[in-house]
Amino acid sequence: MRVRWPLFLIALLATCVSFGQAPPQTPLQPFSPDEHTLLLYHFDEGEGTVARDSGPHGYDGEVQGARWTNGRFDKALRFDGKDDCVYRAFTERIAGLKEITVECWFRQDNQAGRQFLAGKDVTFHYDVTDGGGTSLSLYNEGGAVNNAEGKPHQHLGIGLSISSRGWHHGAVTYDGQQISFFLDGVLQGRLDASRDFLLGLPDKGLWIGCYVGKDYWFSGWIDELRISDCVRYDPDKQLAVGGKVFDMPGKAPLVKTVRQPKQTGLARLDLTLTKLYGQEAAGRIYLKPPGRPAVIVGEYALRALEKGGQARVSVDVSDEVTGDGNYLVGLEATEAGAYFALTQATLTRGGQVIGRWTGQARSRRTFDPPVLVPLRVGSARPAKPEPLLLLPRDADRIGGDLTIEEDDGVPLLTGNGYAEYWVDLPVKTTYRVSMRYISSAYRPCDLVIDGRDLNDYNMCALTPTPSSSLQDAFWEYQGTTTLAPGAHWIRVQDVIPDIIAIRFDPVDRAPRRSVPWQRFPVPAAGFLSATAQWNAPPPTAVPAGAAARLHQDAKQQALRFDVTFPPAANPALGGTTLRFTRAVRVNLEPFGRLKLRFEGQGTQHVVALRAVDAKGDEKLLWRYRDTEAGPQEIAVPLSFEGNDVFDPARVVALHLDCDQGNVRLGQESRFRGALIAPTFERRDRLATPAGYPQALTRARKALAAAVKRVTAKAEPLLSPGFQPWTKPVVPEEHPLFATTEPKPVTRRTLGYDLHTTGARSIDPNTLADYHEHYDFGDICWPHLGICPQRRNFTSDADYQEALAEFERRCLNVRERGLYCFDIWGYVPHDPSFPDRVAPEHHEILMRVFGDRFLGYDNGEQDGRYIGAYADRGPHTNRKEGWEDFVRWDTTICNDHLNYMNATGSLNYSHYYGERGARMLGLET
Repeated sequence: MRVRWPLFLIALLATCVSFGQAPPQTPLQPFSPDEHTLLLYHFDEGEGTVARDSGPHGYDGEVQGARWTNGRFDKALRFDGKDDCVYRAFTERIAGLKEITVECWFRQDNQAGRQFLAGKDVTFHYDVTDGGGTSLSLYNEGGAVNNAEGKPHQHLGIGLSISSRGWHHGAVTYDGQQISFFLDGVLQGRLDASRDFLLGLPDKGLWIGCYVGKDYWFSGWIDELRISDCVRYDPDKQLAVGGKVFDMPGKAPLVKTVRQPKQTGLARLDLTLTKLYGQEAAGRIYLKPPGRPAVIVGEYALRALEKGGQARVSVDVSDEVTGDGNYLVGLEATEAGAYFALTQATLTRGGQVIGRWTGQARSRRTFDPPVLVPLRVGSARPAKPEPLLLLPRDADRIGGDLTIEEDDGVPLLTGNGYAEYWVDLPVKTTYRVSMRYISSAYRPCDLVIDGRDLNDYNMCALTPTPSSSLQDAFWEYQGTTTLAPGAHWIRVQDVIPDIIAIRFDPVDRAPRRSVPWQRFPVPAAGFLSATAQWNAPPPTAVPAGAAARLHQDAKQQALRFDVTFPPAANPALGGTTLRFTRAVRVNLEPFGRLKLRFEGQGTQHVVALRAVDAKGDEKLLWRYRDTEAGPQEIAVPLSFEGNDVFDPARVVALHLDCDQGNVRLGQESRFRGALIAPTFERRDRLATPAGYPQALTRARKALAAAVKRVTAKAEPLLSPGFQPWTKPVVPEEHPLFATTEPKPVTRRTLGYDLHTTGARSIDPNTLADYHEHYDFGDICWPHLGICPQRRNFTSDADYQEALAEFERRCLNVRERGLYCFDIWGYVPHDPSFPDRVAPEHHEILMRVFGDRFLGYDNGEQDGRYIGAYADRGPHTNRKEGWEDFVRWDTTICNDHLNYMNATGSLNYSHYYGERGARMLGLET
């Protein structure tokens, strides 16, 4: 059959033979070799240890461990992510290349970490990372020769979102000037690259699925890999980022729903908008009918209005207003030059007003939120808590590059962007929030509710799934929140995992938690199986037909469980989880590994152990699928480090979760198992290897001999031993408080509230923006430019007038009830930044603000000293180095009249406490 090529594909894929470019081939069918093909693996052999090269050079590869399986086209190879690869020792023609295209079809199983798709040693390496990035390394003549720019090697990459579901086509091109990255036919990024590299040496090896047989092992399937000596995609650079070279079947990105009316004249929505501040504004009008996603029904605009002026908008909503229930009006800004308020909304049907709202719902910019108001038609709802189930196809507002894919009939929301859900609650409700998703790697994803992160210091979806299989999609706890009656927006955003559903379950409002200062006691290693009360799931958490029993076997130091799962009510949302709970007060911080023997029945169900800290945060310690009957030895590392707010020193509960495991969801099933001799092993007690004492003795003798050979003895730097603080420091109670000048900032000034920064200037417009139209933090942090410099004025009178204006602006800050922190912009020992705080500036600041002027910040001067100035000093040992830093710091303090804060960038800001700083802090 003759293939008919669409004109746009011809324009983008077709190339000119006179320029050394290839004729068009779409990746949507197996490739045929041409004159630009350097290597082509179809991976269709299906057996054996040889991957045949279908290109002209016969570069057959040796299959090392990878398994033959079904592929994107016919067969493919599956790589285990541990030590599987395809290897070819020599590819002589992949050398001296001025252009290159590397491409393949791939499907990942576990996306965690950096994984190489293909690479030739000191030629190129093409990889993907954590499902959220891709990069290409290039080497000029094996990395041994600089190009005209002086570069022998370059590594460039971009961020993107790679779904863990299904097959993807990845391609990267280099044309001697730029690198272009493509995913599923879409240009994801184009970067300026090192020019005129000659890629490749003839005697170097080529690997598929790893980095030169040593690292970065690929986990998943690879099919149809091709390397070409030309630019295969968009060679003339006609595309902008986001443009397509081909349409990926089955991948339709979500777009904003513009309603096409089917009937008119039956119902109308009337809105009144009042301008508050700014220039002009415009945007879209949404209406969310009961039980359906919101749709765009019209547009609004505020043009040429004075402050307080009103705009009235009327749109036809005959298709949407079909009955009683809760409607939501939403406004989305497309032009945000003015702030406004929605002050009235009215629904009319058949000439009768059926719903009315009045109030003041203000527009905002931070987080790009919608303006939401509820309209009730008919009788009021019962005033009781309502559970919320948010599904991919129910999103009311979307943005970015999102798609809905299906796996065995289950819709999954995936991509890079945001999906927003609008709800209207009848009563104040506390919710436990859970998400069912697939993501075998960490994703920078957030749950935001009304502009506030669900977790102030953490992302969501923190627990990776064991694989990219739907079978490993479990409900994971995300946090707890309390929502007032009325309209709310709930948004999942950024690089999101493959989301099946988000669930808000009403729970009893927990009392306000307090975290004790002291750590809890460290338990015995085998405390998990010690005699203690494990509570079965409460009846309200056990669905009809389920049963859960747990028995503690003291003789074998075992926890034995026996649970029965009923058929799942909705298999698309997963099965049942039954939770046993034990209250504890333990410190798990010293432990680094959990060891146990698990006895299962091979039922494929899942057991998990979780810990809960005093704040209510949960952490997964161990999860295991019962894949084999009989005993299995388990050793799982424990880590409480990194970007994790879980507090292992104050654990208040342990949960043993038995999960249906997404198997046999349509029928009743039983899960029996035992945790035998579970033991927590400490990480702060080292087990020395054999021969360690003898090796240590030899090392000490060698050190003593080396010390004798040292002719110059350096004076040691002595300091008292460091003792960590075990209670909060109250400045007034410190023995040095009476003699310290200037005095530290105390609670008398700051109270017991959390203070955050606001305006970074003190001009009237900035203060109005930050503290009238918005309510930002109350700490003003202005630039040194607010202090007039004498050298800039021709006369003393002019300078005095400038100082008077400076004082008036400071008074404006004080009268707003704000604090002043630092006057930033000072750069020491740099003639190009001569501005300084003069005594007359300081006098005004102290007179106007008093103790509410918190001091001049040292501005990470410890880091600047170490990074830029330490090597200029005469010191030859640590003691002299410290003295040189003290001289440096003394200059800085003198330049600021010795009224300092210390916000350090390194790890010794505590030294500034001895040097008279009023406040200490760390900057990252």
